[in-house]
Amino acid sequence: MDFIPYETSSYYVFDRAYNDFGRHALIDSLGCFFIIRARRNSMTSRVAELYKNRWLVELFFKWLKQHLKIKKFWGTSENSVKIQIHVAPSSPIASSRLSTTT
Repeated sequence: MDFIPYETSSYYVFDRAYNDFGRHALIDSLGCFFIIRARRNSMTSRVAELYKNRWLVELFFKWLKQHLKIKKFWGTSENSVKIQIHVAPSSPIASSRLSTTT
């Protein structure tokens, strides 16, 4: 949560494990919105959409870790994550080529 560049009028969905009310106050002071659990009001469809999108991101990173053998991301910038994702599939190919030529 320390590395998130919060944007005004944006929504952020957190697990209950990240229930840090000090940070939530900071997010609120920046003009952002945070959701921990759904309320029964007219925003329920928006909350459901946010949770669905969050789940898709979770599934994407799970797939990456399972199929590309990425144990951890070495950087936090968008560029460093993109580089690691692009390099990960080529590493097994390169190592198999090296092992067959030697």
